[in-house]
Amino acid sequence: MKLYCNSIFPFVRKVSILITELELDTRIQRVDIEVSPSEINKAYADVSPLIQVPALQTEAGFVLSDSHVICAYLANIADFKYELFLDDDGLANALQCTPSAPYGQIGLMG
Repeated sequence: MKLYCNSIFPFVRKVSILITELELDTRIQRVDIEVSPSEINKAYADVSPLIQVPALQTEAGFVLSDSHVICAYLANIADFKYELFLDDDGLANALQCTPSAPYGQIGLMG
């Protein structure tokens, strides 16, 4: 898996802390990206069309671009109950792949 990140963002730090706590460091490659409010990073836009930071590219190739969903996904693969933001139904909804989403993007449903 790849975590696209820039340490200036607080949501990146939240995901990074969870990765460390769940001992997933060895499974996730961190890719530092440059983002600017005045210029689009076209290479990153190919990975995450929403250009949100952080973004996690899963082993299946899907891209999660919301820190709450990323944390829920990571907790799920680590078999850790993550109830702070999403219950089981919320996680199931968040991980549904929408066929109309660009680049196999995983989006929040409902």
